[in-house]
Amino acid sequence: MLNDRRYMRRNPEEDARGGVHAMFGLIIANLVVFIIQHMMSGADVTQQFALSVYHARKLELWRFFTAMFLHGGFMHFFFNMFGLYIFGSLAAPILGAKRFLLLYLISGTLGNVLWFFVNWNNPQVWLIGASGAVMGVILASAMILPDIPMMLLFVPFPIKLKTLAIVYIVIEIFSQLTNPGSQTAYLAHIFGFICGYLYMIFFVKDLVVWNPLSSGRKKESNGLPPGWEVSSGPKSSVSRSEVERLLIKLSREGINSLTEEEQETLRKAREEMMNRH
Repeated sequence: MLNDRRYMRRNPEEDARGGVHAMFGLIIANLVVFIIQHMMSGADVTQQFALSVYHARKLELWRFFTAMFLHGGFMHFFFNMFGLYIFGSLAAPILGAKRFLLLYLISGTLGNVLWFFVNWNNPQVWLIGASGAVMGVILASAMILPDIPMMLLFVPFPIKLKTLAIVYIVIEIFSQLTNPGSQTAYLAHIFGFICGYLYMIFFVKDLVVWNPLSSGRKKESNGLPPGWEVSSGPKSSVSRSEVERLLIKLSREGINSLTEEEQETLRKAREEMMNRH
């Protein structure tokens, strides 16, 4: 039946709202845990819920999950949440709430699991932080919208998001190789990056525009979520570039930033897609 088809069931506007709400929900959850960790119970919370190789080997498995909501200090918390907001604002509206939450949790949890096995013989090592989950979000946003221009604080010109993602992972790998004994868990960041990639390839393949391990670009999707594919030929009265522009605006500023005319343009694009099907 028509209602069973994906493009009939999914509503991009509802996905965008749900995805943004999920992103802010994660930020709030991290904030609440940060307040509890540093202003109420302090070290007790960290010892009970951080990922310790020694305790994980004793099957205290909740630590793989809870560790990514703990942070060592305000700057650690701030930069992780800032990264989640910047890159989540791009990926979450397109992925929707469920898929964005899965991306974040799988990248963080499985990244911690891989880190644990690498450090199996170092029972004294501990791990906290959402960096692995955020790295997964960074790569996912680059795989969905690879050519979005991004500005860096110390770089006076915009660079493409896919280039920024590559720079991030190269820095992490270089840091791990040159500082293997560092207190910063670069391996957890790298594993979060890898898990984010695997999640996108195996579970959200329909949204992948750029595959960092592939020599080509998936031209047919052009970074648009299912339900927004618009023909570039003369049969379509809504240009692909206009839809892409509105989707980027939607992901960055929210549904309320769109004028009535812009919302009507998106509705029209969706109707044209349905008519073609």
